[in-house]
Amino acid sequence: MLITFIVILMTLVFQGLTLPWLITKFNIVVKDDSVEQELEIQMHLANAMLVHLDEHYSHEVATDKAFQMLKERNEHFRTLQQKQLKKRIPASVVNIKYFEALLDLIEVRRRALVELKDQDKYPDELIKNVEKSLDHEEARLRVHVKPEQ
Repeated sequence: MLITFIVILMTLVFQGLTLPWLITKFNIVVKDDSVEQELEIQMHLANAMLVHLDEHYSHEVATDKAFQMLKERNEHFRTLQQKQLKKRIPASVVNIKYFEALLDLIEVRRRALVELKDQDKYPDELIKNVEKSLDHEEARLRVHVKPEQ
């Protein structure tokens, strides 16, 4: 057992001491392309939604304003993602007041959601789903939009 402990300890110490040296010696660089990959995933999802809308709701898109707006919003989102990928531009920079207004509007919706929850008018599961959607919207806003300083 002592031999096992010594072998494991020496292996860890040897690797721990030599690994930083090897990384600098061979000039190893780790490329973080997670932002680009996330954009590609978002584009794929937007494309799938647009194809589905065209295949299953083409009549509604042609006649119903809500469906038209849904399609236009997703086309706009896809176009923005494509531009961001092509140019590799950083996250959008917006006016600080506009950014604060967007966050404020999310908070207004949260308060309205609490009112609905207090009224016990809708199932908790639906309220939680909407709340989760607001959480995602806020997180997406904070990650992808940077207020100008």
